[in-house]
Amino acid sequence: MYGRYTSAEELRLAVQDIVYGLVFTKEGVEEHEEALAQLGLHIGLPTQRPEKTLAEGPDVFWALSATEYWVIEAKSGSRTQRIHRGDANQLAGSMNWFRTRYGSIATATPVMVHKAHKLADDASATPGMMVLDEQGLQRLKAAAISYAAGLAWIRGRTALVIGV
Repeated sequence: MYGRYTSAEELRLAVQDIVYGLVFTKEGVEEHEEALAQLGLHIGLPTQRPEKTLAEGPDVFWALSATEYWVIEAKSGSRTQRIHRGDANQLAGSMNWFRTRYGSIATATPVMVHKAHKLADDASATPGMMVLDEQGLQRLKAAAISYAAGLAWIRGRTALVIGV
């Protein structure tokens, strides 16, 4: 990502712009999913959007290592105070997609990005499911902004030390 920007400050501003796209709104579902993908790339994770590019699989797919992944379903447009069966089933389907593609050579954590963090009575959690709710998303956004600001600061200090 660093080569994409002409300065560390540009990188910091880009990350800030990305996290501003991570909001819970019906009108910004596409932008939210793209922001999740871009955030993954900007923190150094190989990232895909299988549902968009392959018309199957999760909304966002982060590779944490060669054998460990996050299968992410982003429900940024949901207005419910509970995670309902349809959303929970979609995450389960995305995990099935993962197992079909990767078999037992890799592991995945199912991640639901949803305003709520509790399941409705009609829903069942996918084993190992994590939920990134509104509070968690705010913490992630703050951490990403701090990370980018830290990189910009380090880059500025390095430039002073070596005379760049």
